[in-house]
Amino acid sequence: MENSIHINTNIPAEPESVWQAITNPEHLNQIFEELQCHCEWTVGTKIQFTRQQDEHDLVVEKGEVIRVSAQNLLEYTSFPTQMGIEDDLENYIVVCYILLDNYDGTTHLSITQKGYNYVEGGLDRYIAAQKSWKKYLPKLIEHASNLNIKSKA
Repeated sequence: MENSIHINTNIPAEPESVWQAITNPEHLNQIFEELQCHCEWTVGTKIQFTRQQDEHDLVVEKGEVIRVSAQNLLEYTSFPTQMGIEDDLENYIVVCYILLDNYDGTTHLSITQKGYNYVEGGLDRYIAAQKSWKKYLPKLIEHASNLNIKSKA
């Protein structure tokens, strides 16, 4: 098993559109279907991804924002709450999105999820994340491409 998942893709959209797709709760909810995202995306704020179950919000993933540089970098910790593993800092992985403007109306998006070798249930989490990205990366690309948000520069 690898320690990290690395995804690199070019998206036919300006960085502003890609940024909105990965940080705006409304857009995240459309991309990741039944999940709701709760976060202000500032350093130190908590993140929760929830879904409805029996008329209640069930937290399925949580973490904390580590670094943010608007339209360039987003990094946060991530912990799956439904896997039956202990909620210790040692069991959190790190997720990082880096956006680079290609200056041709497209954005290079690099996604890294790291720390699988060091967390409880690492292999299962690694496999689940790989499957998840196969499903949701095309949706992210399509959604960001359709946003059509222009740079304010």
